[in-house]
Amino acid sequence: SDNLTATEMSTTSPWDFRSERELQLSKKYEQDGYVIEDADYIHITSMKKRVEESFAEFATKIGKDNVPLENAHQIIDNDTSNELRLHIMESLSKTTSFNQSYYYSAKQVIDTLCGNELAMQKRPGISINLPYNQKDVLPIHADTWNGVSPFELNIWVPFVDCSNSMCLYILKRKQYTERLKNSEGLLQLTSDELFEELRDDLTWIPIQYGKILAFD
Repeated sequence: SDNLTATEMSTTSPWDFRSERELQLSKKYEQDGYVIEDADYIHITSMKKRVEESFAEFATKIGKDNVPLENAHQIIDNDTSNELRLHIMESLSKTTSFNQSYYYSAKQVIDTLCGNELAMQKRPGISINLPYNQKDVLPIHADTWNGVSPFELNIWVPFVDCSNSMCLYILKRKQYTERLKNSEGLLQLTSDELFEELRDDLTWIPIQYGKILAFD
């Protein structure tokens, strides 16, 4: 169950002024490693508009006009997807307005899980995954393997509905702890070997545009 028991509720500090809903959200994040919440509509709409404008600029450069973002895969070939990704990131980094909308789109869940003393990544990343394009595939990983703080909260905002292989996946804390305990040499495997080893334990996370995914 995702609900806190009476015992769990009684162990919270009397100085913990979070609402019951905030406590429930924090508990679920601790248990599963992720939560999905509604994004702020105004700010996520602003974000998508900026991405759509940048995509339209790129599409015009390659002689394709009036193509909606959802149909990007119909005009972008596998060798061009990274060029598009970098174009969008460069466009968004020219001002801080996208960063502001990014933060406010998820402010409620960020404040609940982290408080309000925050530092934000200066340049948000963009991920583009075209169908059947192996160059776009990110291998199984944890950001901490590359020196990122284990106390960082990741906020992922989809600009299209994501299901099946479009989803992110996560190894929940319980499975991770059990596999580390029972699988000798697990972290010595290559990324491909690790994915195959953990495939049946992974949780794939469908998410619709208008939601945000906060994960560990």
